[in-house]
Amino acid sequence: MVKSLCLMLCVLAAANFTWAQTVPTGYVSASSGFHIIGGTQQLPGTTFTLTTCLALCSGISTCEAVDYNANDSTCFTHTSTTSCDTLVAKTSCSNYRKVSCSVTAPSGYASANSGFHITGGTLQSGTFTTATCLAACTAVSTCLAVDYDSSTSTCWFHTSTTYCNTLLAKAACTNYRKTSCTTSTGTVPTGYSSANVGSHIIGGTLQTGISTFALCLSTCTATTTCAAFDWNSVDSACWFHSSTTACNSLTTKAACTNYRKTACTTTTSTVPTGYASASAGFHIIGGTIQTSITTLALCLSTCTATTTCQAFDWNASLNQCWFHTSTTACNSLTAASAGFHIIGGTIQTSITTLALCLSTCTATTTCQAFDWNASLNQCWFHTSITACNSLTA
Repeated sequence: MVKSLCLMLCVLAAANFTWAQTVPTGYVSASSGFHIIGGTQQLPGTTFTLTTCLALCSGISTCEAVDYNANDSTCFTHTSTTSCDTLVAKTSCSNYRKVSCSVTAPSGYASANSGFHITGGTLQSGTFTTATCLAACTAVSTCLAVDYDSSTSTCWFHTSTTYCNTLLAKAACTNYRKTSCTTSTGTVPTGYSSANVGSHIIGGTLQTGISTFALCLSTCTATTTCAAFDWNSVDSACWFHSSTTACNSLTTKAACTNYRKTACTTTTSTVPTGYASASAGFHIIGGTIQTSITTLALCLSTCTATTTCQAFDWNASLNQCWFHTSTTACNSLTAASAGFHIIGGTIQTSITTLALCLSTCTATTTCQAFDWNASLNQCWFHTSITACNSLTA
């Protein structure tokens, strides 16, 4: 029988959080003062906050956009049928999209970004349509990108100084670039150990003065405290990671590429003899704690010698060993992420220690994840409704 080793190294940290009028984690745009007609009202009669409305959409796989109405505290979700419909002005509403509503790039242009613009362009005199705005930029060699605002019929040119700046959400605008600003590839640059296309690390620091990949790479390379960086090719955004976050788990994000200077390896991730895998930063829910075992070596040797033990989790922070039989050994691996929490959990007021929070969640079938707030000694449980929502720093 093949066994697997899972190493649970840390736990989620919880804190109360209120969304600002920025793009929340898991969403690609936020449009204040707009909504989309045709959404489905969720739980009529329920009073929503922006946080609970966003969390609800995040927990529904078919929800691609959501409108929150602050006046009456209502929440409307959109599937692929309506999520990319035209944004309509409504003062009390805010629209959030989980997907990019792309438009086809016209001939001579590398990209078209509906619902976005770049600040710093030069306003062109006159009244424009999309076609005349594009034609005007096409005819000017120094115009490398253009924003068209359908609400004001205005056209804004961008030169090499601004065309690769960060795309910002603006409902009535569409940005067109003649040349792609994506220069990141899967090639590992000199001085780096890995390039992970389609992935990023949560918890980085946005470098507001950097808007090109080349500058992001060179600046991180020259900065001794920068141990890794993420480049977002859609937003032209650069995020630095220090040694605190550089080796956190990679999270899938299509527009991003993560670059690490040093390999994130530990001796505890080595696959022992007799085992098929070792997964650092993950555990399996549903194991049985072995209270008499307090070292990794004993946890490993005891599981190896026990025929019913098909996998085990080792919690290095608590020196705890958890065995899995064939019933749970192949269940999904669950990430344990320090410095992050999930919005929407239920506080467990009777639990005031990490050990009790962990053991109680493990023993509770409806608890699919938990957050531990070390500063407040608070334990928050998540059911299947919120357990897979986005991690928030």
